Amino acid sequence: MRIESVHYDASGDATIVASGGIIFLLPRGRIREFAALVVERLSLSFVAEEQNAVRAVFDALLASAVDFEPEDGIIQCLWRIDKEWKAEKKGLELCARAEQSSQGLKAKLIARGFDSAVAAATIQRLIDEGAVDDARFATIWARTRAEGKCEGPTLVAAGLRARGLGQEAIREALSFVSFDALIPKAVEKESKRLARQRVKSICEKSDQGGQALREEVYRSLKAQGFNASLLREELGL
Repeated sequence: MRIESVHYDASGDATIVASGGIIFLLPRGRIREFAALVVERLSLSFVAEEQNAVRAVFDALLASAVDFEPEDGIIQCLWRIDKEWKAEKKGLELCARAEQSSQGLKAKLIARGFDSAVAAATIQRLIDEGAVDDARFATIWARTRAEGKCEGPTLVAAGLRARGLGQEAIREALSFVSFDALIPKAVEKESKRLARQRVKSICEKSDQGGQALREEVYRSLKAQGFNASLLREELGL
């Protein structure tokens, strides 16, 4: 496989065309990495880190007209960078839609056809760039579930664990949510849900059905991790 041409766009990204019409995309930030490999592989005297030498390295690569095997490090590097760049672009696209966790985003990239190694390298790059932050994701997700769906700390923590978050990130995220302040809203919501099932109203505090419903609400919310004493006070138990 020969490298036949190298083209640069206005942003400095490169498109490398190999024999057979195979196209590799090389982002500006990875060009020197590839140039350094070319210098080593072809035993050139250029210093690839120097800006004015990079294009000279590519000129030398083109002039060499070497027919590389597909397994050659030069070709493998081009494949890897091309795939990682495409994965990074897809990752950034997904991050723009919604906050992502590292494990969740990795799974999404793999589901879109990127192999595990490329997905892992991409996630690390996005973490280094600040696009992916598990602590930030955990805090936002915990607040959304607690404040939007009135879920208790036990339930929220379980949801975060299922998304690959570690205990430290979960503990920190839960610390930003005032679950005690959510109890009145949680009681109201859970009461309505259970009342629909039982065809009873939480307001019927004098009858046996209302008492049973309030106790069921208490057990349900206590299991979610809400403060038991505050629940009893709110429900009049």
